[in-house]
Amino acid sequence: MRDTDLSQKRLVSYDVTSLFTNVSIEGALKAAKEVVNDMNDENQPLDKGDYLKLISLCVKFGAFVFNNKEYFQCRGLSMGSPLSCVLASLYMEVLKRDHFTTIMGQDTTWLRYVDDVLAITPRETVLMDKLNMLNRIEKNIQFTVEQEETYKLAFLDTVIWRKGNKTVFQYKEKTQI
Repeated sequence: MRDTDLSQKRLVSYDVTSLFTNVSIEGALKAAKEVVNDMNDENQPLDKGDYLKLISLCVKFGAFVFNNKEYFQCRGLSMGSPLSCVLASLYMEVLKRDHFTTIMGQDTTWLRYVDDVLAITPRETVLMDKLNMLNRIEKNIQFTVEQEETYKLAFLDTVIWRKGNKTVFQYKEKTQI
């Protein structure tokens, strides 16, 4: 990023609203299957079919306890499951490969961390048009968008400043309680 030339470009942040609970289990399992099918059988303790069955069992068992009451999660991936982070990330990679790259165009850089995306787009890009197209791909995966203002953009725990055609990063200090 530090060496990216920002002339004629704009910094943009896209954020997915409530990613884990909005990732379809079927979509997550399909993404996992693609990865598992590409794995080398020789180094695996289980065959691919058994591995995929275990992943499916884990994500479809949506029971959790809150305030000593048991609940069942009706939709999406569980927030507390370590497997959810991996599956949500794989799912977003499949969406990027199959849809987002085409929508944003080859002249846009798309850098994602879980549900937060930093995009570097051509200045003439109509952001609301792109946002509408992204939000039509999967009804439950909905993005919000922010663009840089006064040469800066907040992204994760960082403020990215535009200095000429380059970027400078200012990390937010964590407040101790």
